Amino acid sequence: MAKVFDFIATVSVIVKCADKYLLVEEINSSKKHIFNTPAGHLEGHESPYEGALRELYEETGLKVNKLDGIVGFYSFLKQDYTILRTCFYKEFKEFPEIHPCDPDNDIIATHWLTLSEIEKIKTNMRSEMIYDSLIDFENGVRFPLSLVKNYNHLHDDL
Repeated sequence: MAKVFDFIATVSVIVKCADKYLLVEEINSSKKHIFNTPAGHLEGHESPYEGALRELYEETGLKVNKLDGIVGFYSFLKQDYTILRTCFYKEFKEFPEIHPCDPDNDIIATHWLTLSEIEKIKTNMRSEMIYDSLIDFENGVRFPLSLVKNYNHLHDDL
């Protein structure tokens, strides 16, 4: 009998203004301080785009009308589960006010950091895919939002 693995869908948003990126500082399950882009798990009946907007708002207080695009899809394979992360991005011309309204109470601070400052703390990232997605973004990797098609069949009898 084949072993059953869990599959987890997550979303993240790279937020950039001038030469700085917005990171959130969290406490993980081991009570260690770690850094992440605004991110989290998809909730039921939520598209990746909707989840990214929600997570951005919860972790930073930023309520935006539209994200700018997609950086990529990142898979993180563990022994018993796989995480597939959809990474979006949003750029600002001026630094927005940040006011986390985190229902999980695990965000302890937000930081605007340059890429060189982030490189110094990359071992304290939630995972290596966060730093890699920032490098991808910095290197110009960008896709339109139309890359992902969402189909809502919540009310259909399929």
